[in-house]
Amino acid sequence: MEPEESDFSVLLQNFVEIFKFCEGLADSVDAEAVFQSAKIVENTCSKLESVGALEDFENKLNEFWVLKGLKVLPIQFFKRVADEVLCRFMTDGTFSDTSVKCAINQFILIRSEEDFVKLVKRLSNTQHSVELLKRNSDLTGVLDYNAERLLEQLTKQLVETNGSTEELDSTISNIFSNNWDRLKVFIKVLCLTNRCDLSQCVQNLIAIHISNIVRNPENINFFSHFLDLADDDFNKVVYWKPLSETLIKMIEFSLEHLKCNYTDSSYSWGYSGSEKGLSFDIITALINKLKKSGPEINIKIKELLQRLKAEGFEIIAEDFLRICKIK
Repeated sequence: MEPEESDFSVLLQNFVEIFKFCEGLADSVDAEAVFQSAKIVENTCSKLESVGALEDFENKLNEFWVLKGLKVLPIQFFKRVADEVLCRFMTDGTFSDTSVKCAINQFILIRSEEDFVKLVKRLSNTQHSVELLKRNSDLTGVLDYNAERLLEQLTKQLVETNGSTEELDSTISNIFSNNWDRLKVFIKVLCLTNRCDLSQCVQNLIAIHISNIVRNPENINFFSHFLDLADDDFNKVVYWKPLSETLIKMIEFSLEHLKCNYTDSSYSWGYSGSEKGLSFDIITALINKLKKSGPEINIKIKELLQRLKAEGFEIIAEDFLRICKIK
């Protein structure tokens, strides 16, 4: 069934808007509006194809392009036109990060995050697209892809430098120093399992670097990245000994520096002056996550609290033994 004549001009306008955008002829660009047109165009093609009318519609559409003196684009182009729209946003280089982020969100609303990652893989040979991917790495699918790609690149470097961990260490340091936002990607790299020995060497170096970062009290905000992990991913991260040891060390450091603030009927824990450490709530959440990661770490947590209790930190150690139900 073809669109009614009264609706045809309105429908054509959406095709025209999409055509102009993809060909770089649009005067101004609003990502949300362009993707709404893309959605209408794709839905139209899908409905017409389902009733066997797509070929007739394509003929009419081609006549329209010729009449207007415009390039004739195949109907296959319009069937998946949201892909083409996002491709332009990600490869053109003239759009702001805000516009690109809006375009990515609109694309995922129309399709899915999985489709977005597939599209990005297609584009990942262009440097501009790779940079955009890095800056939009909060999406789960993108984060997974970034982690896979990063581990692959660092493993390749290790091979090409005949196993030089010194050069690899320098590369990892440079990535961190240039962009702290990459921490989430590096944490995700540690979640990747069943890797070759060289990749595991890379992962262990990354675990050491992350440990060095989070053991600095100035970087306590980064602990949210660990607490946000699903239990399964968290368990994979603390599998790496440098990290599990550092997390326990930070708990110990914080417990030794927390001060008890009494009121008439209750008390709370905090830091005095300019001292910094993990908050009471973060320590609680971290211990509860570590408890679930395996019996070995569970024993270490219990031993730590019992030792602190014996060393004069009885009240706070007892609080955590009770609240975290450690027996």
